[in-house]
Amino acid sequence: MLLRLLRDRGSAETPGYQPRPIRAIVPLDGSGRYRGAFRDNADLENKRGARLLTPQVKRTSASRPILFADGADYLFGIAEPDQRAGVATERRDLHLALARRCVDATGNLKAAAALAFLTQVRDDAALAGQVAEEVVAYPGDYCLRVDDGLVTDEPDVQQFWAAELGLGAAAGGDRGEELPVCAVCGNRAHIPATWPVSIKGIPGGQSAGTQLVSMNSDVYESYGQKHALGAATCGPCGERIANALNALLSDRPHRLIMGPTAYVSWADGAENFGLFDFLHAPHPEAVGELLRSPLTARVGSLQAVDGRLHTVALSANAARAVVRQAIDTNVSEARTSLARFFDAQKVVGAWGEPATAVGVHALAGATVRDLKDLPHGTVGDLLAGILIGRALPRGLIASAMRRIHVQESPKVTHPQAALLTWFLTQAQKETAVPHQLDAAMDNPAYLCGRALAEVDAIQRTALGKVNASVVDRYFGAASSRPATVLGMLIRNAQDHLKKIRASNEPAAIAHERRLTEILARLHPSGFPATLPLIEQTWFCLGFYHQRAEARAAIQARRDAAENGQVAHEEALA
Repeated sequence: MLLRLLRDRGSAETPGYQPRPIRAIVPLDGSGRYRGAFRDNADLENKRGARLLTPQVKRTSASRPILFADGADYLFGIAEPDQRAGVATERRDLHLALARRCVDATGNLKAAAALAFLTQVRDDAALAGQVAEEVVAYPGDYCLRVDDGLVTDEPDVQQFWAAELGLGAAAGGDRGEELPVCAVCGNRAHIPATWPVSIKGIPGGQSAGTQLVSMNSDVYESYGQKHALGAATCGPCGERIANALNALLSDRPHRLIMGPTAYVSWADGAENFGLFDFLHAPHPEAVGELLRSPLTARVGSLQAVDGRLHTVALSANAARAVVRQAIDTNVSEARTSLARFFDAQKVVGAWGEPATAVGVHALAGATVRDLKDLPHGTVGDLLAGILIGRALPRGLIASAMRRIHVQESPKVTHPQAALLTWFLTQAQKETAVPHQLDAAMDNPAYLCGRALAEVDAIQRTALGKVNASVVDRYFGAASSRPATVLGMLIRNAQDHLKKIRASNEPAAIAHERRLTEILARLHPSGFPATLPLIEQTWFCLGFYHQRAEARAAIQARRDAAENGQVAHEEALA
């Protein structure tokens, strides 16, 4: 199913051709005479040469020429630095043989002129010297041009190359029952041992690209079929599938690369649904419009309103691509789920700012120290929750909790609070999860988190910045075993309140009032002995809400003081 979807999305207008950098053009006249100097095809943005649609083939350790568009060793027999002796001569002879087959099969005059030139370079030392000087000046790959057109642009040359790779329209179709059946298109056709196009852009893959179907060890082989023969895919289907994946992997709105995994997404039909462009940095206005009208809002790159939406996760093992996850859903269902996701993760900003949507990068980063440490399944779990409403696994939230415990201040960041809010909204549908401080909530874990935040605020008011605050030292214990440490911390806070009262009695009164209100709601149950994972989540949310409320009050006082100073200065003026 997946391969058929990709085959239908991919295109191969010129079978066997791919855009690739060409460093210089070799100019020839109609009889194959060299016109004197290579034509530079590079610029400031494309130092290896602008990309041209030319023949392409997947190379392994074996030498394999590319017709009329290749490196100096294949075209001219000029060895690359540190190349083994004789390799360039062998590769030039392979290319000359390929060019002769093309001329014999097509009779194309430009191909014949190019063959005449390449043969003369082999036989004429003076001409070979001129070409060698140009190769030094323009290192890279070259394409031959006769008069005003590239030889590789000739239709019959293109047809020859497609047939050479087994990609032609009639590639085996006239050979009937003796050919195997392609598992993708159902036609009888030649099945190449390797796909003609490599997939590039998957983290961890080889620079030359990866293969979606490849078996190179006995344990993976089926009935002794090696390489790609174990999953019969004809050349044209394989090329279109790889082209589709390469196009998606190179297009930011449809590609998301995080840690060791690449994700691609596309919608059927002509209208675009750039899911990852939207999730990367969700704009508040666009999110607001989606929340108001999830089924019809056309915001940013989310233009499609019907059809199917497909999302695939890919990783790489050296030369092999691995499909990690595939999600298929209706665009309309995805829109509804997407709006539900943004609504469920709403939480006040760390300094009391209005709630803003958090992108998938930040949510995934809330679980690890660095994005390169992300396990393969983390983003897939998030996407399943975003697109089809699947509940977030507790293992993911446990990872976020471990990260909160070990990270330096701030202990709970805005993305972490958003992730925890989303999880609680899914896990406890019977309880409304507050988006900001809820002074009326009686959840003991929530109140314990609020109490720790207030104790920390009291310490900071009394002592200022310290090397290790109560949060730095006791957050882990307080969030899992509050009864063991919170009582002691609150007793110690009384000494800090005395110190504050000596210099700023209103501040001491405010701190004491807030702490008393929190503890009063805990009575008579007191501090819980232990908190399971969900209750630890409530603890973190209570801590975050209380701190955000305190910070908002501090910022309001600063703003008021600044405004008062400005007004005073204006009055004096």
